[in-house]
Amino acid sequence: MEKHLKDVLQAPPQWGMNVGSLGKWLVLASLFLFALSFAGYSFNREKLGIRAFWGGCLGLLGTFAALGQLMVGEQYQYKYVFDHTDHTTEYGYRIAAIWSGQEGSF
Repeated sequence: MEKHLKDVLQAPPQWGMNVGSLGKWLVLASLFLFALSFAGYSFNREKLGIRAFWGGCLGLLGTFAALGQLMVGEQYQYKYVFDHTDHTTEYGYRIAAIWSGQEGSF
């Protein structure tokens, strides 16, 4: 019996897609918060600038955690994960693979 490629490949789990979307939105939110921080400092709204800056930092930390979860969870539907790790890589090296490419150094 001949197997087709679509019968062999499995759909990615929904949690992997959700984590990837969360990471994308956290990056966008962080960019907005850093711009708001700059504007706050520019217009002498120091309290706003400080809060927006720390919000942006937390957003980037969340993005880093999302990428780490995708690496450890072997979510190969993402190009970065596919290019920098595989199923034989140990967990410690999967975490270290976050920094292995230009995109992970963000």
